[in-house]
Amino acid sequence: MATSAPVLIPADPEDAARWEHTRIRRRMLEGPWEQDISQRLNEKLTPGRTYNLGKPVQSLNLFASTVRQLAVQYDSSPTVNNPDLSEAQQVEWATMMGQAHLWAIMQRASESVIGLRETFLQVSWVADPLNPDGGQVVVAPLTPDTVVTETRPGDPDCVLVLKAARCYTVGDKVIPAWAVWDIKDPSSPHFRVEDASGKVITEQVVTDPQPWPYLKEGGVPYLPFVKYRAQDTAEPWDAYALSELVHAALDTAILWTAWAKCVLDASWSQRWVIDLMLQGMSISGSGAAVTGSVETDPTSILVFSSRGDKPGSVGQYTTPVDPAAMALSILTFQSSVLSNIGIHPADLEASTSAQSGVAIQLKRSSQRRLAMRMLPQFRAGDTALLGLMARISNTFGETSYPTEGWELTYHLPEATVDEFIAELDRDERMVRLGFISKLDLMMKYRPELSRDGARAALLEVARDNADFPLDGPAPLQSTGVTPNE
Repeated sequence: MATSAPVLIPADPEDAARWEHTRIRRRMLEGPWEQDISQRLNEKLTPGRTYNLGKPVQSLNLFASTVRQLAVQYDSSPTVNNPDLSEAQQVEWATMMGQAHLWAIMQRASESVIGLRETFLQVSWVADPLNPDGGQVVVAPLTPDTVVTETRPGDPDCVLVLKAARCYTVGDKVIPAWAVWDIKDPSSPHFRVEDASGKVITEQVVTDPQPWPYLKEGGVPYLPFVKYRAQDTAEPWDAYALSELVHAALDTAILWTAWAKCVLDASWSQRWVIDLMLQGMSISGSGAAVTGSVETDPTSILVFSSRGDKPGSVGQYTTPVDPAAMALSILTFQSSVLSNIGIHPADLEASTSAQSGVAIQLKRSSQRRLAMRMLPQFRAGDTALLGLMARISNTFGETSYPTEGWELTYHLPEATVDEFIAELDRDERMVRLGFISKLDLMMKYRPELSRDGARAALLEVARDNADFPLDGPAPLQSTGVTPNE
């Protein structure tokens, strides 16, 4: 039985380095990134200064905040359509999608795609233990820091071998191993399990080996995975894109840690006394070496020893730091980082300031624009995933869903009324000036349509508008015949 605690390290140094960097990103997205901040602190500061700063501040995460505000493609479930689905199949398909929790999974997976740059979705069939003839399609994400692949030469997205790091139970031991799906030789596709040394141990962990079930029409093998990418590249992996945002998140975490330290310990005037005794003061030493102190808090008094022949005195330091000015400087640095990765200051809410308590907040119109830029990649992955789910269901569940022709309509964050009206006004002017056509507008607002599909949709809209005009039904035309006639 496989568990989900991969501990293997890839043999290829490039894959090992990719895993290490990607896991920093994943810890940032999932929460346990305190050690990463501490390591960055140790690189920048002396041990004494690091100790004085205390625990790193994790509550303001520039990387996670930015990624989550860009991952809005599935905030509302897309509308799925396939013209080849019958009415009965539509109901069955909706039930299958609900059982797989697909769009809930994609909400989290979209963060992985954007933040980690790639993510795999595995589709499998899980039998119902209470019903030998029953079962359901299951979709599970695989992050790229647990996967090694071999691709077709010249085609980095055509995966021929996928190796996923897993842990398997062998007897009373749990050992790390590779789960390998291999279609490099189309005549001999197979699944195997390899231990860390590369030895095949399939027979020890798979009790009931089955023939390769993932075959397309004509017996062509395929892998039960879909690869999602944040951006197409000429390489199999894009793990280091936006690394500046990763480093900036660690640097700003250090800055917010220093800010919190200053707010707690250095944001008020600090008092001191010389040659005066305070009630509750702790004293140590003797003679000229006598010193005293009290607990450091907003009412603390810093006590210094002096020569006994001088009178006592009291004074205070002025406020060492201004928390508001310091926070504003950090926010300015964050905005500069975002500008460097393509998020302009105009994309940010005007309320983003030291007083607002908000580190980074994108406008809805900016979220929509940036999400639209990545939508072609998600659409390609989603159409492939729906086809794979249909194929797996057809193979194991004896259904007959279409595997091609899937269409999706995404529901991205709506712009504000003012933004929407301004965009419509701009579109109308562009049509009147002859720069674009109504067909172009239909494809803009319904990007899932082809040009022919957009033309058909425009004709349908025109017919509907003729039957139901905006100002009410058209008046009946006189025929010259009275009702009595």
